[in-house]
Amino acid sequence: MNKFFIALIVLLCSVQSIVAQDVLITTEGEVMTVYIDDIGSSTIYYKTENSANASLQRIEKSKIYMIKKADGTKIDMSSAATPTQQATAPAASQPMNTELSDEAKQRNKELIDAANRAASQPEYKESIDNKLAQSVFATLGIADNSIISNDDIELSYSNESKYEESTISLTVMNKTNKIIYLDLANTSFISEGESSPYYIPIAYSSSKSKTGDANAGTFAGAMGIHDYQTNIQTSTVYSQRVISIPPMSQKKLDTKWMFPTHNHLICHGVYCQHDKERKGMITFNFGDKKSSNALRNGETFCFDQDNSPIKFTFFVTYSFNEDCESSNSVSLNLFMKKVIGFTGFYSRDKIRDFSDTGYFRGYIDFKDSSGGVYAHHYNYEGTFFKRP
Repeated sequence: MNKFFIALIVLLCSVQSIVAQDVLITTEGEVMTVYIDDIGSSTIYYKTENSANASLQRIEKSKIYMIKKADGTKIDMSSAATPTQQATAPAASQPMNTELSDEAKQRNKELIDAANRAASQPEYKESIDNKLAQSVFATLGIADNSIISNDDIELSYSNESKYEESTISLTVMNKTNKIIYLDLANTSFISEGESSPYYIPIAYSSSKSKTGDANAGTFAGAMGIHDYQTNIQTSTVYSQRVISIPPMSQKKLDTKWMFPTHNHLICHGVYCQHDKERKGMITFNFGDKKSSNALRNGETFCFDQDNSPIKFTFFVTYSFNEDCESSNSVSLNLFMKKVIGFTGFYSRDKIRDFSDTGYFRGYIDFKDSSGGVYAHHYNYEGTFFKRP
């Protein structure tokens, strides 16, 4: 026990330098100044730097004697270490089966085929003419290399497209009779190669208040001068890195924007503009009125998973163990499948049979030299959208 007393003395002597950090004291007497991220049933996750980009590290709770949190809270782990280790040992040794059964393969193929059939069905309601299209309706297909259903989980998605604002959300279904744990640190939505994880490690919030000094001098009080001190209170909120899905139930994850939240060129001829009123307004550049590349009213063309210029991916990591040491990952890969040009701004009155598919909408960027005032003129590198 001498090691523990030495460790505690070192801790007290160095408290001023580590006041903003958490402290782990191991059963070997080592003092670790860290930033605790999450405390699971058998594992403690922490970082050595207070940065979102710092790597997440782990240590077994059975190896920790005491935890001293930044707010002064102390947690004695000496009595709980052994029982926790014994209770979680069987779960930690449970391996993940990454091979799909024949039944799961068939189910996976059926779901992908059904989604792609739905993405191919939408059609333009009115007769096709030579007028310039004003808007674009684009459906989403699922790539054949997706694993959206295996023996453990099944993935599904839904999206909301209000005018040109497009969001998408993922639902994970637990098909087993065991609890499944989602590792949100390794679960993300990927758009144009930019990953948006579902886990934000730490959120900070702070508040300030001013209080008068009751010991201010008589002269200062007579002159109307008040001595104030600023008290800063900072609270730290730890988000949940691992979430559980009970047996035979499902969990809908947070909604994501389909495109990153900044103005940028998505691909050759497709632009994303974010502002306060329309977050994620998509604009297709098909050229001006005289261009042979201009999209016409009712014109339709299709992409496949190889030549589609716009792609999305849901990447999901899960485990049967709360510490996620043994895990499996699957991915749902989406691509822009069918594009339809139409006049007006509301696709519901123009496009038929689109309620069963994922989709997004956008404007057409063109110059109408005849005087019809409909143009955005973003002039983003003078590019034009290419047909397949």
